[in-house]
Amino acid sequence: MLAVLGQSSWELKRNCSLSPYQLLGLFASMACVSLGVGLAWAWQGNWPILPFAVLECLALGLAFMFYSRHAQDRERVVVTAEELQVDDHSGSTVVCRSFSRRGLRVAIDEVTGLIVIQSQGQESRIGRFLTRPQRQQFLKDLRRALADPGGPFFNQSGLGI
Repeated sequence: MLAVLGQSSWELKRNCSLSPYQLLGLFASMACVSLGVGLAWAWQGNWPILPFAVLECLALGLAFMFYSRHAQDRERVVVTAEELQVDDHSGSTVVCRSFSRRGLRVAIDEVTGLIVIQSQGQESRIGRFLTRPQRQQFLKDLRRALADPGGPFFNQSGLGI
């Protein structure tokens, strides 16, 4: 969590073990090995192995492309003196919503477990990258930040969000 000049900010994101660039390096090395084995067998006269090696590389490339597209997904929540802003980054889509603090309602949906933010007919559901206990703690931190709009709020929970 960041606290900057009277605003509180959280960035909730996936816990990805590989960055897209590391994934690209892994794919390149796996493709080289697979195609190398396919070429070696093709050189020995077993040509049907090479098309299967190419198909394997294409399938692996598609899977890695889908993973890397969503590896940078995140939700950003900013509390200012006037409003609550929620930015949801999912793939190449970014949805930004601003909620007036007047009539703002923040609660956990018992069915999905996500945090529901409602104000003046708008609604947003956040917390998909957090575990249930982390969502409970985030909700407490968010409510505390909303209760004190003038001062910066520092996350004491140690959640790493």
